[in-house]
Amino acid sequence: MQNLAGVQTADEAIHEELFLADIAVVPGNPAIGEVPYSLTGKIGEWQLKRAWNYWVAKAPRRRGLSLEAATALHEAPYPISGREQPVTYGEVVRPGGNRNWDPEDCAQHYDADGHELIVDPEGSLRDHWQKAVANDPSRQPDYEKLRFVSGLGDLAASSVISTYHIHTLPALKTFAGFVRTLPSS
Repeated sequence: MQNLAGVQTADEAIHEELFLADIAVVPGNPAIGEVPYSLTGKIGEWQLKRAWNYWVAKAPRRRGLSLEAATALHEAPYPISGREQPVTYGEVVRPGGNRNWDPEDCAQHYDADGHELIVDPEGSLRDHWQKAVANDPSRQPDYEKLRFVSGLGDLAASSVISTYHIHTLPALKTFAGFVRTLPSS
């Protein structure tokens, strides 16, 4: 994908990429950042924003691709072959935005009550959050959405990937089609 950092006509390329990937275009206010855009994309609950040479796809909290679906996409063979081409979609549809990370490493896990499970065997993350809330009580509602555990075991009722970085136009189109085939909940 073209590097759109600082390109004042970025919306033209963004509109074309969204059209070619069959993704709804959402007009908005001009963004302040490395890519000056006013157009974003939308697939169901997923929001897509253009970064310098990739797309960032985000789903709302507790939503996204199930770990099973994310793994299937990650391992699916890339349809274009060649020395410079990826072998699987996992190389260009990156869970959590990280190159070649296994979806398991990027999954957010939730218990049956909707609390995000944070694996924290030593309790250091819990301690950090408690200090943050003590310094800024407005963070209390965020803290109450978390549950710190020493290990996941059988506690996770759902595991999802809700952020991706997508690096090629074929990958963007495949991601959009993949998301559309999944049942909405």
